[in-house]
Amino acid sequence: MRILSLAAALTALAFSASAQSAKQSANPISPQRLSADVKVLADSKLAGRAPGGPGEAGTIAYLTSQFKAMGLKPAGDKGGWTQAVPLLRFELTGTPKFQLTVGGKSRALIANQDIKAWTQRPVSSVNVKDAPLVFVGYGVTAPERKWDDFKGVDLKGKIAVFLINDPDFEAQPGEPVAGKFGGKAATYYGRWIYKFEEAARQGALGAIIVHETAGAAYPWSTVVASNGDSYDIVQPDPAKVHPLLQGWIQRDLAVNLFKAAGLDFEKEKVRARAFGFRPVLLKGASLSADIGVKTTHILSHNVLAQIPGAKRPNESVMFAAHWDAFGIGAPDASGDTVRHGAVDDGMGVAGVLEIARAFAKGPRPDRTVVFGESYIVAAYLDGYSKRYGLPEAYSANRSYGYFPPPPAGDDTVLYVGRDPGALRTYFADVRTVGDVGDDMRAYLLRGQRQSWDEIWPRVRTLTREELEEVFQKYQRAVIEVGKTWDWSGYADHFTEDAKYVEHALGNMEGRENIREWIVSTMNTFPGSEMPVLPG
Repeated sequence: MRILSLAAALTALAFSASAQSAKQSANPISPQRLSADVKVLADSKLAGRAPGGPGEAGTIAYLTSQFKAMGLKPAGDKGGWTQAVPLLRFELTGTPKFQLTVGGKSRALIANQDIKAWTQRPVSSVNVKDAPLVFVGYGVTAPERKWDDFKGVDLKGKIAVFLINDPDFEAQPGEPVAGKFGGKAATYYGRWIYKFEEAARQGALGAIIVHETAGAAYPWSTVVASNGDSYDIVQPDPAKVHPLLQGWIQRDLAVNLFKAAGLDFEKEKVRARAFGFRPVLLKGASLSADIGVKTTHILSHNVLAQIPGAKRPNESVMFAAHWDAFGIGAPDASGDTVRHGAVDDGMGVAGVLEIARAFAKGPRPDRTVVFGESYIVAAYLDGYSKRYGLPEAYSANRSYGYFPPPPAGDDTVLYVGRDPGALRTYFADVRTVGDVGDDMRAYLLRGQRQSWDEIWPRVRTLTREELEEVFQKYQRAVIEVGKTWDWSGYADHFTEDAKYVEHALGNMEGRENIREWIVSTMNTFPGSEMPVLPG
């Protein structure tokens, strides 16, 4: 699993004064340019674009040349195009060894099969001997929600065992915790990186998360994808933000562990949803670990370009994508050792470049709210908001519609979607400013006629009950695919007359044609997987 934090090798386009309106054009977004950018970024000459690796210089040179050609201005260090990012790279050396002991009986755990664990402290090795295991539920300390899973329990010298996601992720209607953390819309408390950080704050020796596909939103294959490498910014005191040992264990292993310690895993999960939950020592259970670590100081770079704002140049909105990928690794079935990163995140970088090309030609409004038709669009923006100082994104679609509306005074909207629909009623001026493909356009909405408090309840798309029903149906389908690897049933989620737009192959008409493509693609493409979304 790639571990990247704030300063880890990003491609960033900073738009000072807010999101910029693209000049009206028949087609400012070019699929051909997007494809060309991805081909360059995924080329073997860039060696998989590892941070600080042999392909970084070429990657930066290409991105900088594109920003220069657009007429953008540099926004990096000392007026340049890049921002220096000192990083630590952690590589596991040798074969990590793990041993689980319960009730006096010990068993070796197989790295990447039973357990995935590493460290992000600058040490030469991690040696843990018979560290007691303590179940801390979801491991959340949230004073603003009056929630504390730790209750002052001393974790010094112990390994905290966490559940993934938020305490209300699996809560049933009527439970006191239901909705306390936003339901299926995961908060930062539900993220794996928060669990590790909180374990360090609580003084734990280590932190182990029980992997469950639904709660994590990705399968075990994603957990083990990093090949033992991870990155972190240079921390002034790593012990304050990282426990000595951090990682994941498989769910089945956790179920058996709890059973051997006299506990029922599912019942403990339910108990962890209660306000009064207290950590539980897994009686007679301990974990030992022996890991070799190579720590290297490297220097990577962000790439930053900007369009200065017209009236508020000190206020910024950032569009970002990480330019890095996994570099060089073990050969695949064809013998290729380059992890090209076309999808993760070559396509994202190409998207940022193409957005920049469109916005660079347009006028600069005083203030703009970024508003996405799809909750996924809003989720992408939110994913970067806290980390990179972005303003909040808004969407009336699905669960995002139950978050608060935009603040009063934010009365100019950049809307990305198929059509603003009901929003047209509430704005005097609605104009198309760009075509982004897949029947989606960018719209600029001005002249707000009513307050957001009046507009918001009228444009939300799903009731909470409908959202729960749809989400649960999707969860069941994906979990079943994970068990059977039969993708045929997944196609049943499409209507008979559905139209599927595939970025490489074009359009497919009808459920059965879609089914044929999904089955043939997902059952044959190496590493294919379908994540379980958190909301």
